[in-house]
Amino acid sequence: MEGCEKVNYLKLRKPPGTVIYTGKETKPTTITHIKYSENQILIFEDLQPFSSEQVDWISVEGLSDAERIKNLCLGLNVDTLIIEDIFNTNQRNKLEIFDNYIFSVFKFLYLDKENQVKYDYISILLFDNIVITFSEVENRFKNEIITRLKDKNLQISKLHEDYLFYVIYDMIIDEELNVFHSLNLLLEHLEDNILNLGKKDQINLYNIRKYLVFLKNHTTNLQEYAAPISLMENVLFNSYLEKYFEDLSDHIINLRDKSIISLDSINNLYEVYSNNVSNKANEIMKTLTIFSAIFIPLSFIAGIFGMNFINFPILQNDSGLIIFSAICILIPVIMLIYFKKKKWF
Repeated sequence: MEGCEKVNYLKLRKPPGTVIYTGKETKPTTITHIKYSENQILIFEDLQPFSSEQVDWISVEGLSDAERIKNLCLGLNVDTLIIEDIFNTNQRNKLEIFDNYIFSVFKFLYLDKENQVKYDYISILLFDNIVITFSEVENRFKNEIITRLKDKNLQISKLHEDYLFYVIYDMIIDEELNVFHSLNLLLEHLEDNILNLGKKDQINLYNIRKYLVFLKNHTTNLQEYAAPISLMENVLFNSYLEKYFEDLSDHIINLRDKSIISLDSINNLYEVYSNNVSNKANEIMKTLTIFSAIFIPLSFIAGIFGMNFINFPILQNDSGLIIFSAICILIPVIMLIYFKKKKWF
């Protein structure tokens, strides 16, 4: 028993609220505290006092220092069961709404620098004027969001913490849309060459199907348990976000529908590929059967001529070898003509 399975086994022996990290990453915990307003952005490498005049975004990267993260959450009166969920990286996507904060979990796909599909995890605590993000390794969105905050032409620094939550949610869906487009391009290539798939192509087809199933389940799960538009019912979100959340919901539904369509295409490709493999096998068997049918009478004749008869006139004839050879040639020719006439090949 190793890694995640061992940790999950240990959790069975612990009471609810026990903090145990269920992931496999060992990155040391680092905390970046970003304070921003319309006029300035300040970045600190450790926790700073919170301010009501600025938005406080705390980016926690690496979940190995459980005690440090637990103290941070307890200082904001976060429920112990929620703290436990932060360290459980194997759970489903969800939104949990409390009186003074919202907790959300997202496990999603992204493309790395080598254009390979990978999994990532992020959970978010949203308070009034405070956003805390938790990542197993580096926060994939931190640098991009900081760049946006520094750009005075963008509205992210002019709006509140609820807009920051939306931006992170939107970037997650954008990552998965990029993954889908990459998978779809590869799928189109395999579709064009479906009759000549090699072993590597078969593995790619299997992986595409696996990731598309994840995307379909992920977006369906988001619509059921973390629908963006449902957040508008909470006081932590301002009304100006409604149009953004509606647009985000459209993206989620679009991604889900496209994933379902692509999965149907893969099922059709599997059927075509299986039929092609069966046809090739049938062609091989037909060829082998024809050769077998030709050599059966030849084997019979050779057996007869190989018997030690005392009186076998044809063997004593000077042209016996020629006659035997002619018979051996004539029989296959007649059989091939007959097979061709019957359209057996």
